[in-house]
Amino acid sequence: MLSEDRLMPYTSFNPAGCRVLVLAPHPDDETFGCGGTLALHTAAGDQVRVIFLTDGRRGDFSGRYEAEPYRRLRQREASAAAGVLGIDDIRFWPFADRRLADCSAEAGMRLMAELDEYQPQRIYVPSILEYHPDHRAAARLLTGVLARLGPTLEVAFYEVNQPLCINTLVDITPVLEIKRRAMDIYVSQLRELPYHEYMLALNRFRAITLPSASTHAEGYSMWPAASICRWLTGQNAADNRRLTALPGSTGMHERQLPFIEFWYSDSR
Repeated sequence: MLSEDRLMPYTSFNPAGCRVLVLAPHPDDETFGCGGTLALHTAAGDQVRVIFLTDGRRGDFSGRYEAEPYRRLRQREASAAAGVLGIDDIRFWPFADRRLADCSAEAGMRLMAELDEYQPQRIYVPSILEYHPDHRAAARLLTGVLARLGPTLEVAFYEVNQPLCINTLVDITPVLEIKRRAMDIYVSQLRELPYHEYMLALNRFRAITLPSASTHAEGYSMWPAASICRWLTGQNAADNRRLTALPGSTGMHERQLPFIEFWYSDSR
């Protein structure tokens, strides 16, 4: 069981030894955000399932492709990257890129069916602080069903385009080259922006509190589902909004709250 009083970690966490579900809003988020950790899971023999929540067809900012061929391309890249990470259990959902929040009811039912069938012990998902609306929608999708799941389930919020106040570090130095190879497969996305450089820079920074032999790490805000559910109750949510509204308050004095992201939600 995870402790609720962990501060900034100075040692790495061994993620292995559990059945894992990854919620990836688009093909590439699973690799850029937590690819090293997933490689460690599969190397240890853990079951890993990745669900790609949207088709990713709006990621072609330069307009090189027609929508349907581009969707198929992104699926091929995702399948190949998963193979590099040692993952052979992947699911592609049909929801439209940038419209996941509009499909929350159907997506929620799909997610509950997956959870009932797969029974994961840890779920990796982007946080509500992410810039992309589908990333935030993925976090809301999961938190919307947490109360119906077992209290011992762990949730690990991962970083893609917004760093978090983390409580968990995973040393990915031993599998860094595997993550590099998996990221390099997403050619369609790397043509748009050098995402791999950004993520490796973040991973390098995350190793700042680890021993010098650890060159890269992935950071998470990781909590038992029961803790998140408790902090999402009405009274705690109201208290959080009140504390944040105080003059000069940043919320950082409450940095141990498992759902610090709630303060920045659209319900302000």
